[in-house]
Amino acid sequence: METKKRLFEPGDMVATFTGQAGMVISEEIYSNIRNRLKEGRRPGHYFAPGCCQNPDYVIQVPVLFEDKTWDVMRAMNIKRATNLPEEKTSHIQSIIDEEETMEDCIFCKIIKGVIPSFKVYEDDKVFAFEDISPISEGHTLLIPKTHAQDLWEIPDEDLAAVHLASKKIIQAIKIVLNPTGVACLQLNGRGVNQVVMHYHLHLIPRIAGAPAIPVSTWELKEGDMEAIKLTAEKIAGA
Repeated sequence: METKKRLFEPGDMVATFTGQAGMVISEEIYSNIRNRLKEGRRPGHYFAPGCCQNPDYVIQVPVLFEDKTWDVMRAMNIKRATNLPEEKTSHIQSIIDEEETMEDCIFCKIIKGVIPSFKVYEDDKVFAFEDISPISEGHTLLIPKTHAQDLWEIPDEDLAAVHLASKKIIQAIKIVLNPTGVACLQLNGRGVNQVVMHYHLHLIPRIAGAPAIPVSTWELKEGDMEAIKLTAEKIAGA
């Protein structure tokens, strides 16, 4: 019996023999997309598990096609694609990053009280609660009541409200826990492991004697000054 092997890895671009583009995705992303789209029950929103020659020993991998449709035979006849137009790759990535609706969003359900939470603060624009998988004691999440996916999307007034509320909560954390410091962490996009696609700010206290907080420690290495300068100029220009 032959050992199973994987011919494609997540992130690989593929194409059918008729030219339909697709991207190999991880099981985690595949599960997230299927859950978000109600297990593919919406018309036209299906995701094909890719297959190749000799399926008895080749591991099948999920493939997201550019038109979101399900086609078993097409999925079984994919080939590696290295020269796809950028717009096709971007389009497929945009499907992966597609915004969650308010009906599906776990944080929107927490705000409405459909899902219980340990609330620590609320005003007309902001809701704050304890993370139930905390990095440290007092790990608190702040979210806008109006659904917004990330920093690119959140309205200015909601962003300001979240951060003004964070100042109140960090003062309370200082009184209650007397931390040596508090990390403020905010992620944008699945590429940096944003899991819930509703803007949220983490306040993560570090208590004296506790292990270092991973998100606030990294090795300092001097970078390429010319490359940094060029990047700064491009961002400033944009």
